[in-house]
Amino acid sequence: MPGMNGLEATREIKRLSNPPHVIMLTVFDDPEYRRASTAAGADGFISKTELAIEAPIALERLFGMKGIL
Repeated sequence: MPGMNGLEATREIKRLSNPPHVIMLTVFDDPEYRRASTAAGADGFISKTELAIEAPIALERLFGMKGIL
């Protein structure tokens, strides 16, 4: 992303008056980055190595979209 990273983008998005849910999708799978994502306002965190397993769970939790994938 030119000009800002995912954490900065999440902070900006979450400042909106009616912000959407934000799920961080990243290659940085470590506890420090997970904490930083939560602090930035992310509603979920998925590492790219766990995408196939974690994405359906996160979507169901946030949007009630059971069985869509």
